[in-house]
Amino acid sequence: MLNSQLIGSYISKLRKEKDFTQVELAEQLNISHQAVSKWERGESLPDIGTLVSLAALFQTSVDVLLSGGSRTVSSNHVGQMVNQLATHQLEGAASLLNAGDTDVYEFIAIAPLLKTGVIEEVIQHVNEERLNLEHVIQLAPFVNETLLGKLLTKLKIEECSWEQVESLAPFLPKPFLSDLLTKVNAPVTLANLLHLAPFLAGEIQSLMQQIDIEQINWHDIERLAPFISSDQLTDIIQKCNDSIETMRQLVAVAPFLEKEHIESIFLQTESISISKNDVLALAPFVSKSLLERLISSLKPNELTIQDVLALAPFLSNSTIENLLVEK
Repeated sequence: MLNSQLIGSYISKLRKEKDFTQVELAEQLNISHQAVSKWERGESLPDIGTLVSLAALFQTSVDVLLSGGSRTVSSNHVGQMVNQLATHQLEGAASLLNAGDTDVYEFIAIAPLLKTGVIEEVIQHVNEERLNLEHVIQLAPFVNETLLGKLLTKLKIEECSWEQVESLAPFLPKPFLSDLLTKVNAPVTLANLLHLAPFLAGEIQSLMQQIDIEQINWHDIERLAPFISSDQLTDIIQKCNDSIETMRQLVAVAPFLEKEHIESIFLQTESISISKNDVLALAPFVSKSLLERLISSLKPNELTIQDVLALAPFLSNSTIENLLVEK
């Protein structure tokens, strides 16, 4: 990928050699001096058209500019690609990739400078034998779901790794992700599952069955909680070796549990001290009977009138009256 700090430093060097101020360079390029300042600090990069103008102004090539002046062999042909893209000759840019004059990885390197539509049009004209799964993974952040799905279909993937699935998961439509999961021949690990959980649907239930529950800790449970069923979450909590040590842990997973499941877990934690903040946090998720038990475990008069009012929607009228009488 492009090194924005290296490129920015080189632009700064060339500007100073020309004895331009940032404002003067900006005027030459018809942009703001703030844009020049951001380039030189490595916070952003010029767009494709501006790169061509910069190279002409500094009497250098786009290749040298993008390599930060290092003239590396790997970027010797990217300038041809940039010139084609700057003049919107997109089929010509694709031809450079098909002929091998520019490597696909070099095109991927400049993808952050291109609009999604430009990337997609070029890639659609690239012969499928020029692309592999690693190319698609690196292109994924820059193209839409539809094209990504088409590229994967073209590649006819027979096998992939969990790491490759993790890289693609945030960008793939659910059906393609489901299909990709069937191509992984290695057993899933807890780390894999934690990465993939936000993007999985029904598959997470079967994948969880491959995990040794006893090895799961509370941090893992809290990360998994939003993505698995209440039954499965309860099963993990009851079977893992990392027992509940504070009520805060139960508070963290309560929104993802059924009321009866919270009650069964609570029975294992009755020896753990509970604060009024825990009670207030658990109130929306527990039954009236359990909430009353939690309140009764507090110190006398620990709840203020404001606390009682906050709990009121979750309590019976008689319990509310009793609490207010105590005040």
